[in-house]
Amino acid sequence: MLTRREFLKSLGMSLGLTVLAGCAPKIVEVTRVVTEKEVVKETVVVEKEKPVEKTVVVEKVVKETAAPAKAPERTVINFAHCWSFAVQDFELLFKRLEDQNPNIKVQLEMIPPATYADTLKTRYMGGEGPDVIFLWMPTVKEWDKLGLVMDLTEAMKEGWGDWIREDARRMMAVDGRDIMVPLRVTTLGIYYNKNIFEEVGIQPFTSYN
Repeated sequence: MLTRREFLKSLGMSLGLTVLAGCAPKIVEVTRVVTEKEVVKETVVVEKEKPVEKTVVVEKVVKETAAPAKAPERTVINFAHCWSFAVQDFELLFKRLEDQNPNIKVQLEMIPPATYADTLKTRYMGGEGPDVIFLWMPTVKEWDKLGLVMDLTEAMKEGWGDWIREDARRMMAVDGRDIMVPLRVTTLGIYYNKNIFEEVGIQPFTSYN
């Protein structure tokens, strides 16, 4: 649509052209740009011996070219581990994750086991480091005291913590807060000779304490 200033400007130009019509024969066509499927009125002024003004109604279709859609930004997740034997397994796993979630990209990093924990701790203390790691439970609890571990309690309530055994979840929590997700559980047992215990008068242990 024309603004008021553009309309007055166009009107002034049209009047000026009409005045000049008596001087020299000219053909002037006034065209207005329209949007899709809008009916346009084009005024054609034919100047011969006497100015004649004619209004022609036409229909023009101007297709508006849509801007190309922007590709969605991908969330990059940095994942670090120390298992050289599992690199291919991780790659296959994360490829499946990325196929199901096109907006996610996983960057895989393998750190040698001998320097794994120290390397990560140094990077985290410096304000950097991967988003997801594998680490042993006692070390995670130690890092929690340093403020290096994310509290996962609220995230667990969204449903993805339901598949975790409750006893394993309690064991890996600190003060009721979920700070890590168990990867695997290994059962450890202690065997003892009952006869020898009875001979020396030792009562069987009832806990690891």
